[in-house]
Amino acid sequence: MTLGGGADRLLAPFPAPGPAPLEPRRRVATPLFRAPGPDRTDPKMFAVISDRGNQATVHVGDIVLCDYQSDWSAGDSVTFDNVLLMGDEGEVSVGTPTVAGAKVTGEVVEHCRGKKEVVFRFKRRKNVRVKRGLRQDHTRVRITGIEGA
Repeated sequence: MTLGGGADRLLAPFPAPGPAPLEPRRRVATPLFRAPGPDRTDPKMFAVISDRGNQATVHVGDIVLCDYQSDWSAGDSVTFDNVLLMGDEGEVSVGTPTVAGAKVTGEVVEHCRGKKEVVFRFKRRKNVRVKRGLRQDHTRVRITGIEGA
């Protein structure tokens, strides 16, 4: 027997009681720093570098987003001397504050811009509404080598 007018949908059996099945959590990589490149050669060797106040854990072949550098152009070779920590095959060297004689080399891939960030300032009942946005400039660098003492 059908009631018509969509009323039979109301009489449909309810789902079984109990908690709903959870979806697996997706790991979201931090977009500002590390994007694993396809040519990562040695996943065990890594370094933590500091570039103008930003720290990043890098492997050979990774692509790192650094703050924009106007004097760097695509194809240039760059060197990061501020290596805070190095690790290889279970051996870890911690610098005080940097590891002596260690350096990380890379190649500039391109200059790019980050995603738009909106800054909205609001005070209720005061007629204060300020909307501003910005897109940060970045330089994309591919890590080509990690050398250390």
